[in-house]
Amino acid sequence: LEAAGCRYAQVCELIPTDAEAWVSLGIMQRRLQEFAASEKSCRKALSLEVGHARGRQALGAALQQQGYLNEAIASYREAVRLDPELEEAWYFLANALRQAGQDAGASDAYRRLLDLNPDHFEGLDNVGIHLRVLGDADEAIRRLKHALELKPDSVETMTNLGDACVARSRYEEALELLHRATVLRPDFANAFRALGNAQHHAGRLREALSSYD
Repeated sequence: LEAAGCRYAQVCELIPTDAEAWVSLGIMQRRLQEFAASEKSCRKALSLEVGHARGRQALGAALQQQGYLNEAIASYREAVRLDPELEEAWYFLANALRQAGQDAGASDAYRRLLDLNPDHFEGLDNVGIHLRVLGDADEAIRRLKHALELKPDSVETMTNLGDACVARSRYEEALELLHRATVLRPDFANAFRALGNAQHHAGRLREALSSYD
């Protein structure tokens, strides 16, 4: 990543009027957790091309990482206004709205994302969590099963699906998923937490205590 970041920086130095290069640099800086530098690069890109939708999305991500959630949401909204088919902007917007507690807006943004790409794995996984929290466990299970079909070995998705199954009292299904998750990732504490919770709800208290340990 650092080498790629250096290459993008060199391009920006050689062609300082290339907005796309500044956006790419900003994205790379964010991946390197250089959030203030990322914001600066994205703002430079937008000073060159104010209607750069991906630049607005990248700016939003840099702002969100620095704790400026409302400003990030505004930037994501501008990105999808500029390009309503920009999948990742809808994804970032949905997650930011969920973080802000704006559940209806988050639901709409996830819907728009999955209308554009029904196989967006991260979108399916995150909307599954969102729906379970909102109390729609059946739809959460449907979305999470679709996500798991796309990535059958995703321990995080197995865990999320297990949680959703517990919410619908589908304990055996949950236990099978969560046992598999703990075998695949013995270091993934959240899977053991979810397994213990499922065992507790299923009345397997001794097994639950072992999982919590």
